[in-house]
This record gives sequence, structure tokens and C-alpha cells, in this order.
Amino acid sequence: MVCCSTPAGLIWGLCASKVDASLKREADANSSLKQEADANSSPQAESTDAGMEVSQTEQMIGPPTFTQLSTTYWVFVLCGALMYGSIVPIWFIGSKIFQEEWGLSVTESDRLLLLPEGFIVLVAPALGALVDKLSMGLGSRLSFLGVGQACIGISYLTLALSHLNPVIPMIFLGFSYAICSTMYWASFPLVCPQQLLPLGTGILGTAVNILPSVLPPVLANMETYSLKLGTLAFLGLLSAGSAAVTALLVRIKSSSESGLYQRLPLASSIVIAEEEGKVEQENIMNSML
Repeated sequence: MVCCSTPAGLIWGLCASKVDASLKREADANSSLKQEADANSSPQAESTDAGMEVSQTEQMIGPPTFTQLSTTYWVFVLCGALMYGSIVPIWFIGSKIFQEEWGLSVTESDRLLLLPEGFIVLVAPALGALVDKLSMGLGSRLSFLGVGQACIGISYLTLALSHLNPVIPMIFLGFSYAICSTMYWASFPLVCPQQLLPLGTGILGTAVNILPSVLPPVLANMETYSLKLGTLAFLGLLSAGSAAVTALLVRIKSSSESGLYQRLPLASSIVIAEEEGKVEQENIMNSML
């Protein structure tokens, strides 16, 4: 309280009191704004805001559709369908061929048919580690894939046209199949956008099982001069077809200027950018208070 005996002193005291009261009200208002800002930045509020932003982002991007998958992806699916169509049927009808053409027992035939899967167990982990160590790009992976598919075809033709002990061609077939399986699935994430991997995986899983589901009963009942020649030659042609499709993929990859697919914007990236903008705006407001 200011006490003055003169009129000028009295006026000065009244003005000072009003200024003090105004400053106090402004300080109280700033304190209220700061408390409100702290309350809005609580974990629950942040979670709600983030959820709303993610929902808005998902609506902006839209659900994955078939039209978002590139032509290259569909060519890759065709490649896998032909490749597995040339491999899986031999597991079902190979035993009959080995028994009729080479006079092997059921047990011996079954052991031969285990070679492809056995080579995957031995070769695939080491080959996968080599791909990572050498940082192989898509072109290199597809090139190895095409070579492996061609070797599968050679294995079938050797079995069909020669009288060699089937163990040797089957070992070659198993090694080639291990290369193909590893390189094919190592290439898949590079031809399918990350945002469409669940959809792309489902489509690919269906495609690679179509021919293996249809061909075994058809080939087993084919009335050909030789079950060995007709079946193995047909599987060899399928493998050659998959190698040709892989060569087409390599050509598409080499001629593509902007990559094999256009990446969709990541929802998390958009949310992070919006969060950073909001934090920056709050910092500016706090500096002005």
C-alpha cells in the first residue's frame, strides 16, 4: 500500500496499484493457460490424438487393393507358380516313376524324393547369409533364381532322356531347388510394397499352390508312351518357362527408371511429421507467453 500526503503522490499510488493488479491478472491467466496445455499433453490425450491421426491417415491412404500391385509383382507371381508347379508334383508321382523305370523299391524311391527338401535344409541358410553379406540387389537375386530354374529343367531332362543312376540327377535337382527357393523368397519383399505385403503374400501363397494341386492326378493318369518321358519332360518345360519369366523380370528391372514399384506413404511417417509440427507449435506458443 502506498501512502502519500500530496495529490500527486496519491495519483501515483493509485496508478501503481492498478498496474500491479493488471500484472497479477495477466500472470494468473498465463498460469491457467500453461496448466491447460499440460493437461492436454497428458499420455491419454496424446494417445487419443495419435489414434485420430492414424485413423485419418488410414482413410487418406485407403485399404490395400489389387490395383495397387504392380505388373512386375504379377509377373513375379507367375514365375513362382510355374516354378512350384515344376517341383511339387514330383513328390507325388516320382516314387511311381522310380519304381517302374529303374526298378527301385518304395523305400529307395522315397529316399530319393527327400533329396530336394534335404538340400534346402543344408543350402538355404548359408545361401541366405551370403545374400546378406554380399548385399545382393534384386537383379543378382533374380539372376541366380533363373540359373537355378534352368538347372531344374536340365535335371528333369537328364532323368527323362538318359539311363543314369537317378541319384545323380536328383542331387543336382535338390541343389538347384535350394537355390531357387532361397532366391525367390529373398526377392519377394523387393517386388511387393511393404504396405501391401499381407495382401501380396496371400495372393502369392494361392498362386504357388494351384499347379501342385492340379498336376499330380493329371500327370499320373496321362496315357503316354512312357510315364517317365512324358511326365519329366513336361515338368522340365514348366521349369524352363519359369526361367524365361525370370529373365523377363530381370529385363523389367534393368529397364525400370524409378524402381519396380512406387512406395506408398507410411502412416507412421505422416503421424510423426504431424506430431513434430504440433510440438514445434507448442514451443513457439510457450516462448511467447
